[in-house]
Amino acid sequence: MKKTCFNALSGIAAGLLGLFLAAPPARAERVPPRLLVVISVDQMRGDYLERFRGEFTGGFKRLLEEGAWFSDAHHAHVPTETAPGHAVIMSGRYPSQMGIVGNKWFNPSTGKITENIDDSVFGKGPENFLRYNLADALKAKNGKSKVVALSLKDRGAILMGGKKADLALWYEKSDGKFRTSSYYAPKTPEWVEKFNAQFLKVPTDQKAKDYFQSLILDPYGDQLLADLAQKAVKEYDLGSDADTDILTVSFSVMDYVGHSFGPDGPEMKKEILALDLALADLLSFLESRVGKERFYLALTADHGVLPLVEELQKQGIPGARRVGVMEFAGVLEDEMQKLWPLPQGSKEKWILSLDMPNLYLNRAMAGKLNLDWGDFLMKTAALAKSQPAIEEAYTSLDLLLGRLPGNPYAAAYARSFLPAVSGDILLQPKQYVYLSDYPKGTSHGSPYPYDTHVPLFFWGPGIANKTFKDRALVADLAPTLGVLLGVDYPPAKGSRVLEEALPPAAP
Repeated sequence: MKKTCFNALSGIAAGLLGLFLAAPPARAERVPPRLLVVISVDQMRGDYLERFRGEFTGGFKRLLEEGAWFSDAHHAHVPTETAPGHAVIMSGRYPSQMGIVGNKWFNPSTGKITENIDDSVFGKGPENFLRYNLADALKAKNGKSKVVALSLKDRGAILMGGKKADLALWYEKSDGKFRTSSYYAPKTPEWVEKFNAQFLKVPTDQKAKDYFQSLILDPYGDQLLADLAQKAVKEYDLGSDADTDILTVSFSVMDYVGHSFGPDGPEMKKEILALDLALADLLSFLESRVGKERFYLALTADHGVLPLVEELQKQGIPGARRVGVMEFAGVLEDEMQKLWPLPQGSKEKWILSLDMPNLYLNRAMAGKLNLDWGDFLMKTAALAKSQPAIEEAYTSLDLLLGRLPGNPYAAAYARSFLPAVSGDILLQPKQYVYLSDYPKGTSHGSPYPYDTHVPLFFWGPGIANKTFKDRALVADLAPTLGVLLGVDYPPAKGSRVLEEALPPAAP
């Protein structure tokens, strides 16, 4: 009996051994870093790297010479604005999935504007961000991991840090201090207050307020944020042990400079070369503090920017012009009232709000007049499209049902449409048209390359030292970093893991 059992057990063991030997080898793993640093440069166009390449001496020079650069990286949503751009960077998800459909949007039920980081409990927070991002996924995997998010802008910090960040800090122009929200801490940490006091030794009079406001246009703002990042690394001991931490830093000065002076003037050159030095300083600190072989860094941008219309006109670019939003909305409203006259004496309007690309319409009035909503949307879209400033108009019903025109930009609008939040019609301006009531400066928001093309870098131990010219998406960043961190973070539909940039996995 014992012999029979022994023979049976031997047979089972032999079979298991055979299965083990025949099984494929376990998937190779990468050793997670101690620290991941994700940098966003607000409004940095992708073509700046080639334009200023010969003048870089600091951080950008190192990234170009030592890192993996995807030279044709783009955002694939609209509007190409700060809030959705930063949300995409760390989530790899589009506005239709994560809820940030713009810097702000109209709420028809309240008749008020919702700001992207409005929080009903804490004032400012990630309440409107409907998903978790990569930092949240890391925290869910390892509760000992720490996440700190920094920016001159509140949305640049909050929407990169995610829902579980240990701290998000941003610069308040009103008093010139870095602040947080009670979502993260009951009050601004003491070390932050000491940092504020260290660099702000000016009287609190009107001149001081002017200085606080002007700091966002001064390249010194970049160095200030880099200094804050170094202080945060020390205070939180980021990258000091085997529990991977994340630091996100969103440099904002370039956006303010670009809006005021455009991308082609001496002001932009001064700004990017100053940022180059601030990045070099931050890199050197991290190498000394954490160790060059123990951290990875990724750098990208939330959007690009349209050149100054006047410069485009000098170059003879067809169609380049400024169009006032109020003027455009007024013409469209008049056309709509010709087609659908409002009740006599009514003070209501067909257009409730327009914040490109979202056009919100008076659905209640359409109901009162017994208008077919689908027909109303279709005809309003046709009226909008007939205006010289508009290339295409996408109705909410068409976007919801996937009835898209055959143009290369329609998919970006579909990725960005969220029912009950987005407008009833999404408007696509003609290329090089600046729809704004500001008579000077420039902006962004369109699906065109000048707004979508941004830098995309990976840098760190084992990262490919190569320029990749194939198209990449900013939405590829988060799932790619997820692989480096050993976090299960699958790419969204249409995006991918940029394996070609990553170090080979350990056998």
